[in-house]
Amino acid sequence: MHWIVTSRHQRVAGLRMATLPCLILCLMVPSGPRPRTALGPGVAAAALTYYVAPAPMGDNAHDCLSSSTPCATIAAAIDKATSSADATVNIATGAYSETLSITRSVTLSGAGAGHTIIDGGRRRTVVVVGPGAAARISGLTVRGGRTAFSGGGVLNNGSLSLKDSAIVDNSATLSGGGIENTGALTVTASTVSGNDTTANTAFRRSNGGGINNTGTLQLDHSTISHNSATNPYSDGGGIATSGTMIMTGSSVISNTSAEVGGLENVGDMTVISSSISDNSGGGMLNTGNATLTTSAISGNYTSGPGGGIFNTQRGKLAMTGDTVSDNSATFGGGGIYIDGGVVTLTGSTVNANHGNGVRNGFSGRLLILNSTIDGNGGTSGGEGGGVDTYCPATTTILNSTISHNISFDGGGIAASLTGACSVSGLEVSRPVTIANTIVAGNFSGDSGIGGLVNSPDCLGPIASLGFNLIGSNAGCASSLTDGANGDQVGSAARPLDPHLGPLQDNGSSTWTRALLPGSPAIDGGNPDGCVDSRGAPLTTDQRGFPRPYPPGGRCDIGAYEDQGSQGSAAAPGGATTPELSSGELLATGLFPLGIAVLARRRQARRASARGGSKAATPADGV
Repeated sequence: MHWIVTSRHQRVAGLRMATLPCLILCLMVPSGPRPRTALGPGVAAAALTYYVAPAPMGDNAHDCLSSSTPCATIAAAIDKATSSADATVNIATGAYSETLSITRSVTLSGAGAGHTIIDGGRRRTVVVVGPGAAARISGLTVRGGRTAFSGGGVLNNGSLSLKDSAIVDNSATLSGGGIENTGALTVTASTVSGNDTTANTAFRRSNGGGINNTGTLQLDHSTISHNSATNPYSDGGGIATSGTMIMTGSSVISNTSAEVGGLENVGDMTVISSSISDNSGGGMLNTGNATLTTSAISGNYTSGPGGGIFNTQRGKLAMTGDTVSDNSATFGGGGIYIDGGVVTLTGSTVNANHGNGVRNGFSGRLLILNSTIDGNGGTSGGEGGGVDTYCPATTTILNSTISHNISFDGGGIAASLTGACSVSGLEVSRPVTIANTIVAGNFSGDSGIGGLVNSPDCLGPIASLGFNLIGSNAGCASSLTDGANGDQVGSAARPLDPHLGPLQDNGSSTWTRALLPGSPAIDGGNPDGCVDSRGAPLTTDQRGFPRPYPPGGRCDIGAYEDQGSQGSAAAPGGATTPELSSGELLATGLFPLGIAVLARRRQARRASARGGSKAATPADGV
């Protein structure tokens, strides 16, 4: 047997070596929670959630870190969250009378716009987001803000996301009654309503009753309604934007301003699948770059020109798949008034506007392609119920249908020879050029005469690029001759019937008139093919159906390409609009344009679009 004998020194040393790893690990494990204030410079604290509820349950002496120990005010919770990175503040149902200043990243989450309310008490701006701050606000209402400057409800100088919220009943003297944005703002599924701006002198314009944007704005499925800019020199009762704006699936409705009630754009704007409707002072003013796609401009009114849209000399407007309808203007351009600039109308419908469908003047350049201009009425003593162009403006119309419009002269198209288009009464240029276009079935007349035969379809010199169908050349006989350039031209004695169906849903987002069997427009287009303004082939009609049909054949004249048995009929149950007959016009005295008939047609169309029920309106919150 062998014994192993060790010294006491050796045993102690061994014990020390064995316990050393344990001591190191024990020292690495914290003995308790680490205070947030112990973090070194540049080290972010963990994100925490804070809670707010009305007193007496809420108390600012609480730590606010649980729903059982909430703060009484939102401002107190934000103050407690200053050392927490990207904190969230959950706000219970209730009305909170306070104003907020946000200087760092934070999320404010309410119980719903109808349940959680921040009321500024008419003292100052309700929510201010400072430069460099990033705020996310959802499920609450901001109301009762008032400022002598800009941004009554919300002033955003940083980054702000609003979702499922309402900005209502706020006021600013200068701009942005509801929201003033100089930073980056996103508004989603929210309502901005009942806000106003109030400056009342020419030196203090008060733009943007609902929203004034000088930064970057994204509107997504939101409603801007019943806002106003009361200064007679102000623009944009609903929205004024001089920055960048993208609006998708949203509505600008029932706003008011002396200059433009709905929306004013001075910057870069994109509008997609949205509506601008029932605004007083006009629907939209464009002085910047604007693109509208599959949107509706309807029911807007102004006592000046441009009921639906007013495009200025600096404006550039491109419209695709849009509908401009039921708008009204006292001084022309009920649908669209072009005071200059460049406007392109592609695959769109302009119908039932009072005071011209489109009026193009001064230095305006207008292109109408694959579009329908229908059922518009000129003002008393006016010209060009469908399209009115006066020099030095120029209008080009390709593969479009212009029908059922009315005016004293030139019910369909009027071309003026004033200004730069004539010298000593001699013609110098022709302001309107058409190709592969139907201009037929329009009306004109003088209320003192009671007739509808003066110049129903055209007035003035119209330049033809060929293959047009003109119902009657009375009023423009010298410029359009039957058989020349492939044109089919009727006369006052023998007008040419294009055999058009009613204006209705024929299978697209915009309404069109189908070519009925036997229409002379079928296969009447250019045998070399229908082309756009750059000479590129048109492969579809206004609806997006193949052009020509059948492939390899000859295209049809107008905006509609007959598909034979493959889809020319209206969609099942498709809505239609009652026709405006000459008998009805005479029965109402013709001018002012059979207003009762136009109103009845408008009501029928809206009832059909709504399915016979009243459209729902968003609640403004509690």
